[in-house]
Amino acid sequence: MFFLSYSLRWSACLYGGVLLAAMVGLFACSDVGAPCDSDGDCAAQQRCVGGGGVILARGGVCVLQVDDADDASDVDRDAGEDASDAGGDAGDTTDVDGGDADPQDRDTASDVDVSTCGEGTTDCDGQCVDTRSDPAHCGSCHTACGPETPVCDLGICVCEDPRSAEEICSDANVICGTAVDACGVSIGCDRCDGSAPLCAEGLGACVQCETASDCGDPQYYECQANQCVCTGNLYTVSSDNTVRMLDAQGNEQWRFEGHSDDVWGLAVDASGYIYTASFDDTARKLDAQGNELWTFSGHSTTVRGIAVDEMGYVYTASYDHTARKLSPDGNEIWRFEGHTDMVNAVAVDSSGDVYTASRDDTVRKLDAQGNQLWRYDGHTTHVWNVAVDLEGNVFTASSDGTVRKLNAGGNEQWRFEGHSGDVIGVAVDDAGNVYSAGADGTTRKLDSGGNEVWSFEGHTAWAKDVAVDWSGNVYTASYDNKMRKLNAEGEMQWSFDGHSDRVQGVAVDPGIFSAGFEGCDGQGD
Repeated sequence: MFFLSYSLRWSACLYGGVLLAAMVGLFACSDVGAPCDSDGDCAAQQRCVGGGGVILARGGVCVLQVDDADDASDVDRDAGEDASDAGGDAGDTTDVDGGDADPQDRDTASDVDVSTCGEGTTDCDGQCVDTRSDPAHCGSCHTACGPETPVCDLGICVCEDPRSAEEICSDANVICGTAVDACGVSIGCDRCDGSAPLCAEGLGACVQCETASDCGDPQYYECQANQCVCTGNLYTVSSDNTVRMLDAQGNEQWRFEGHSDDVWGLAVDASGYIYTASFDDTARKLDAQGNELWTFSGHSTTVRGIAVDEMGYVYTASYDHTARKLSPDGNEIWRFEGHTDMVNAVAVDSSGDVYTASRDDTVRKLDAQGNQLWRYDGHTTHVWNVAVDLEGNVFTASSDGTVRKLNAGGNEQWRFEGHSGDVIGVAVDDAGNVYSAGADGTTRKLDSGGNEVWSFEGHTAWAKDVAVDWSGNVYTASYDNKMRKLNAEGEMQWSFDGHSDRVQGVAVDPGIFSAGFEGCDGQGD
């Protein structure tokens, strides 16, 4: 496909009787060469030659008026050829000086007997061609388009970019308001670089910022290197029995102290509600200010994992060997009792399918009613964690030291064996990159094929959990009592040291975007 713009089309510009080609904006060459309908559209001492509209490829052009008859004749021939080149009136015989039409003063197209070639075509050495679209005779006979401008459009040789707008947007460096194709034409896109959607909501451009307040909604944006970056509030849970909310810069905003034992599980939805799972055998829902809305006490022992879907339904994983679905009000809807050991983690996708990880060494997929769809038995010891992406691919973390990718049918696609101990946390972003946290104290980024991209080794104890935001920033929870923020290259940006015991979990607004839930622009993936 090719893209055309007024900014790319060529217009003939006459200056001092010399025909020039110039790249133009909406109007060519200021006044000289500008499109015109009549002499009134041109400046003083200029005439309109060609007429017929203001579209550059078809309209007349303003030319300098000259007094010498020979020069006028020359100008007229040039202007007439230019009008023909632009797809104009092939029969134009009007002199620039306004005199009567001279039958000898005609352009090439005028000499063609229209009875030989049909209307709209020109006789080029006995061949009837459309000079408006023929790249071998573009605008006039034997005027061939070159390799850099191979397409003949309305008699003008123009550039061609074979890529689609989507392909251009995926590669461009600055594509939030516009990207530019190979011909220089602006293409509208909705991202600011090839890896992260940095457009602030409602701003329609890659915002140059000084503070987060320049980026629109402060809940989801911060200012990094003068660019508005989608991030959001952060949440941590700890063995100090607290839940804490931090802003995007790592400053504590509030803490919840209602649990009576370690808090291990954590989830947040697109509305800012927070869900926690604790060794006090409860699951709880908090509002965006950290106030408790309800407590579910139906489990008979520790609640280890928790997840929430885009409708506000909550899913829990417990050491009582069950996974349960709760209503948005905290009432049990169903329970799954198929596991034979503790259920460590639970995840849910945008279709309502549920995924569980257990100390019975299995991963299982349940439908929205709690019926088992498949089980994966490939791990050699218990499975600590599970995550799911938009396509239903499943990612697992296990005490056998591996991270694995399963397809939507539960078949293993690849495994990563680079950790030297238990892999405890796993997350996935919308590009298919996978993040793992391990007992070897490292947090790692893998590409969509399971190849290691980087390893962060700044923890001084277990890396327990990991989360990733829309801009590729990574957040880790560690048994060294710290939560850390890493940039997309794995470099530490800051750490939060406010917890007095091990940090067990971390989450970031606005929910699990990789599973198809709402993101920074308020839309699903």
